[in-house]
Amino acid sequence: VDEINKAGGILGRPLEVISRDDKVSPETGVREAKDLVLNQKVDWIQGVVSSAVALAVSAYCKGQKVIFIDTVAQSAATTEEKGHRYVFRVTTNTTCYTRSVAYTVSRIWPGSKKVFIIGPDYEYGHRCHEDFMTAYTKLVPDAKVIGELWPKLGEKDFTPYISKIMGSGADFVYTSLWGGDVLSFTKTAWPFGYFDKVRQAGQDWGNIEILSKMSKEAYPKGALGGSHYPWWLIDNPMSNAYWPKFKKVAGMDAGLAAASGYTTVYA
Repeated sequence: VDEINKAGGILGRPLEVISRDDKVSPETGVREAKDLVLNQKVDWIQGVVSSAVALAVSAYCKGQKVIFIDTVAQSAATTEEKGHRYVFRVTTNTTCYTRSVAYTVSRIWPGSKKVFIIGPDYEYGHRCHEDFMTAYTKLVPDAKVIGELWPKLGEKDFTPYISKIMGSGADFVYTSLWGGDVLSFTKTAWPFGYFDKVRQAGQDWGNIEILSKMSKEAYPKGALGGSHYPWWLIDNPMSNAYWPKFKKVAGMDAGLAAASGYTTVYA
């Protein structure tokens, strides 16, 4: 927004940002969206992290005929089964997200057939389960889920979950845990020797926003993870100019939310 306004705004008019916290709650998200649309008269809404919030805000914006741009939330349903002409996304979704993990697992751990699933107990986690197994069983037809666990989002003690996984005999674990849950899980898992004994794959485990909160000694070693915005590998003028500026302003490295928010405003 600062860049656009310094360049003269849009047709001479400056952009204004109004930020709200949905508290990872669909009800709160819709309440804030209503205020933004009806009282603040916004031209569009962007953001949200939770897929459950994204679906709720998207449904509200459809009724109001206001554009909603999903910058982070991943459930494919938002722009597929429940898509409409007022919703857009600039980020990945659970379909391509989980396919990348399935493809990589089938090659780095060939012959792995016994899958254990752990994910947050809401839209995102369950959709990841569905999309991952759909993709993985096309690559490994006789693969099957031998166990699944659904901790609540924001779980603090993963001890009972880790014990069940380590005793399951699974060839690998597919996890859709993200954000603070990755931090909590990793902290709990280290004393059990978990990462020395368990193969684990999860697309959010290379997320810059998460790794920036860990010391290198605390990294979940050996786990397969991914990053949406690997700026250290991307060599183009726009990216090379963007991520150093972001780090200077924010004091941290740019990740999914940063890059998505930036490109959405320009779009």
